[in-house]
Amino acid sequence: SLENFNPNSQGETEKLADCERSIHKSIRNHARDGKFNAIFIHSSADEVISSIFLKCFKARSGALRDEVLVNESLIIALQLKTNETWRQNLLHRFKSEVFEESPAS
Repeated sequence: SLENFNPNSQGETEKLADCERSIHKSIRNHARDGKFNAIFIHSSADEVISSIFLKCFKARSGALRDEVLVNESLIIALQLKTNETWRQNLLHRFKSEVFEESPAS
């Protein structure tokens, strides 16, 4: 749990790693019955959890993306507020870093 998360406290890096593993496992478990065609970022999601969620999809050359998302999936953030630019940035980063195919190296 990231309740009372303080990025400047000792042991917080391990909390982030545990959270990432938990989110990754949860995504894979929920996709057992088929791939997702959309991702909804709930209005209660905070910036830290959303960043970890994005990281799960970026890690390992998009392996999770390929495993759980159909081609041309959507990402939708509910209740975008003008003072929450991080939500808009999250959508842009998903588009450019997860959904856009990287050229072969």
